[in-house]
Amino acid sequence: MDLRGDGEYVTLEHPPYIAIIGGQAVRLVITAPSYLNPGESFRLTIKAEDQWGNPSQNYQDTVSIKCHGITLPMSEITFEPAHQGVYVLEGCCFPDAGTYRIEVHDRVNGLISKSNPIICIDEPPKYRLYWGDLHGGQVELAEKIPNFFQYARDVSAMDFTGYQRNDHGLSPEDWKIQQKAEERFYQPNRFVPLPGFEWSGTTNSGGHHNVYFRRLFQPIRRSGHSELEDKSEIDTDLPHIMDVYKSYRSKDVVVIPHVGGYPADLAFHEPTLEPAIEITSTHGSFEWFLEDALQRGYIVGFLGGSDGYTGRPGGEYPGHLERRYSKGGYTGLYSEALTLKGLLEALKARRCYATTGTGERIIVNLTADDRVMGEAYFSRSPPNLSGFVAGTAPLEAVDLFRGLEIIYSHPLPLTYSSNRVRLLWDGASTKASYTEVIWEGRLSVSGAEITDIETI
Repeated sequence: MDLRGDGEYVTLEHPPYIAIIGGQAVRLVITAPSYLNPGESFRLTIKAEDQWGNPSQNYQDTVSIKCHGITLPMSEITFEPAHQGVYVLEGCCFPDAGTYRIEVHDRVNGLISKSNPIICIDEPPKYRLYWGDLHGGQVELAEKIPNFFQYARDVSAMDFTGYQRNDHGLSPEDWKIQQKAEERFYQPNRFVPLPGFEWSGTTNSGGHHNVYFRRLFQPIRRSGHSELEDKSEIDTDLPHIMDVYKSYRSKDVVVIPHVGGYPADLAFHEPTLEPAIEITSTHGSFEWFLEDALQRGYIVGFLGGSDGYTGRPGGEYPGHLERRYSKGGYTGLYSEALTLKGLLEALKARRCYATTGTGERIIVNLTADDRVMGEAYFSRSPPNLSGFVAGTAPLEAVDLFRGLEIIYSHPLPLTYSSNRVRLLWDGASTKASYTEVIWEGRLSVSGAEITDIETI
């Protein structure tokens, strides 16, 4: 606290704190694994959420669970104060193969929601689809890092996340606290914290990049020490992205460029370290970043994350300051195992894709000549492409691109409401983050009246 207003801060012995209490529940969020085998027991997570995306801790109503072909330990559950707005139901299973979505009803409050799509297949797949927030964000106080991982695992029901603190905010002591939390929450086949940090150089020196390690307790190499009092490790700094490449080349490390405080400059690229780029977060969705990579001929996958500050990995909503405009994105990873080794191998192999909007676990499975997503190969004949998509809402379009050109659009049976109109504004003002675009428009109708308006 700055007691005298002279810029000299002191730490209070008993500092005040603010508890965030979720408001009234306005939606239910249901999460289950994307892939299962018949008879395999799984965990179903039901979160009561307020309008800001917080768990509604005071929610104490009864919901019924409905899905044809599912076996449940109980078909109705009642939330109690101890649940804090999140109910985890163990022991669910599907006896038969098929594609499912689980529906829950709160008839008292009129809340009806569906889960992500679930595919139950007889033959165990080589790669299972796991979901996470690779760029889950950060919190100011290192003591809250365990809460960060607990939220990702227990509230957002994610398989993995990364605590990516800006390197200039990570003191040596904070780095130790983070590493201990990563070790504590690492549970193979349950939940994986991806150890790493955000290398936070300016755009002129390469821009922001996330660094991920395949092993716990690795040393940090910062972009600089200008905001740290403890400068005991300053001789290990890597002030330019080329220094990062040189230091980590041939190491078991993955480096991911993204559009953050200082957007990454894709003029710099190291294919052996950068298998993918992050194209969506609470900063926004950056088509120009994706296009830049493709125009340069880079072979990369695409990732989504939060890059948030509110300590809600996998559940970040707009609203932090005046520069967070979107819900956090998600990353789907096809991995042989839910382990640190498996996930980093999947990332390096580009078996990944991004979705926008918190909680959108859209299943996408693409092959070319029976080769899986991310593989590169040569063919003397036109490739045989095969794809499967299961969305969280009716699909409107499935497009196939060659570079930036749409070469095929799959026909879909679309139905439109006769009394609804949807207006969308789209685009970016500049190739950067923190660039709000204010859209204004007008809708007039004749021979009818506007009865209701909903925002998307």
